[in-house]
Amino acid sequence: MLDLNFSAEQEMLRDTVRGVCASTCPLDVVRTLEDDPTGYSIDLWKQLAHLDLIGLQLPEEYGGSGMTALEGVVLYEELGRSLAPSPHFVSSVLCGGALARAGGGDLKSRWIPRMVTGEAILTPAWLEPENGFGPRGVQLRARPDGDGFTLTGVKRHVGFAAAATRLVVLARTGDGTRDVDLFVVDPGGPGVSLAQQRTIGSDAQYQVVLDGVRVSDADRIGPAGSGWETWDAVLHEASILAAAQAVGGSRYALEITVQYAKDRQQFDKPLGAFQALAHYLADDATAVGHAGREGGERPDQVGHDDDADVEGKGHVVVAQDVGGHPGLRVVRVVEDDGGEHRQEQITGPLPRGGVLVRLVDEEEAHQAPASGAARPTGVAGRDGCCLCCHCSPPSVNGRGTQRSESRT
Repeated sequence: MLDLNFSAEQEMLRDTVRGVCASTCPLDVVRTLEDDPTGYSIDLWKQLAHLDLIGLQLPEEYGGSGMTALEGVVLYEELGRSLAPSPHFVSSVLCGGALARAGGGDLKSRWIPRMVTGEAILTPAWLEPENGFGPRGVQLRARPDGDGFTLTGVKRHVGFAAAATRLVVLARTGDGTRDVDLFVVDPGGPGVSLAQQRTIGSDAQYQVVLDGVRVSDADRIGPAGSGWETWDAVLHEASILAAAQAVGGSRYALEITVQYAKDRQQFDKPLGAFQALAHYLADDATAVGHAGREGGERPDQVGHDDDADVEGKGHVVVAQDVGGHPGLRVVRVVEDDGGEHRQEQITGPLPRGGVLVRLVDEEEAHQAPASGAARPTGVAGRDGCCLCCHCSPPSVNGRGTQRSESRT
């Protein structure tokens, strides 16, 4: 039987990370770091390095701890709980993961040990203006130039670029859909300019302009033309930790909301004593619990489903069963033959491994699925419900919660 409980060592790791975040990056520090050019707490970064947490999942032979995705989930749930801003995800998970997976011996030995100690920070330069998330979205050109390449183009949403020692730039080296390579670039080198972007999250994001930036073949991560394959594999693994971070934040938000419902008095009794609020809190507790522990697969077993397509087509990237929650559509992310990703709505029973859950607005919720398909059925749509939260029959949310009000 699959054991979904964390071990005593993993719970000890949780307590350690929670304590470090509380002491070095409390909420007032998080607030002061909003729109900060550096974007993270130096004290927190030093402590993560001291506890060997920066290299938690990086190879032991290069100074990392070589732990599994389960330990990574524990770490990221706590980082999400505290809202602690840090370059751990972009540096250790994304860039470190790419180097560990495909980098040559020289690149690994040059950068991974320095990343583990916190001395070096690497960050990916991936997304481009008006372009998509798939391989076709990478249009920044790497043109052959002697024994190397010249990079020209613009990247946006580059996290912690001002604090980065190096950028890992996704660049197009050919006309084929997946003719993409990864190059290690000095952000302070000639031809590179940075401009901070203001975001709703107030985190440290930058636009990076590369104008004739020279790189050598030795700066390429992996064999020629293998960049997108490496990047796609790293993203699939990293999505687990990104989901864990969101779960950690959601769990803490639920905890403080429940506590407020206990403490706040109205009409001489706690808010939580009112049935309408209690039902919503119970629903949210179920959703958060499913997201954290009952997603359908343990993180260390993702990619080991014998029925899954190993090339990623139809691959489920986040596992969650929300039981037909109002206002939620049940979809999965699939990759078409051209390498672009799109969302495919699930109109039948949940597939093995779970689905990605996406919140939709009222207008979209009332729209019929594409190509005249039936409304979602099975777990996602009980009794033909469109999941829009505007109807009033009992059990509209799949958990027996009564909706007495009528909405138009």
